[in-house]
Amino acid sequence: MIIRTGCDVVSVEKFKVSAKRGGAVFLDNIFSKQELDGASMESLAGIFAAKESIVKACGFGAGDWRKIEITKNTNGRPEVNILGSQNFLSKDVSISHDGDYAFATATFLIQINK
Repeated sequence: MIIRTGCDVVSVEKFKVSAKRGGAVFLDNIFSKQELDGASMESLAGIFAAKESIVKACGFGAGDWRKIEITKNTNGRPEVNILGSQNFLSKDVSISHDGDYAFATATFLIQINK
């Protein structure tokens, strides 16, 4: 087993500019319909930071945004769903906002096949 972690910080204002410039195509390339449904730009910036932290932790390619979906459980805590077969024994993500920034960390316990 191996523990992998990743983190990312996103400027909410820069994210808003990118989303405005790229429009629906930009958002649809990164987020699932469930993630987009009713989400504010601040919330999407946090989800993007979470996806970036997961990409860093797991070594996914930068274009694998749609492979990762962030949902909320009944308590509002973010949960990670990853499409495809993975050897994850445990996965966790946390998202925080402070002023103009969204920050996320991801931790994975991964089974190593020998």
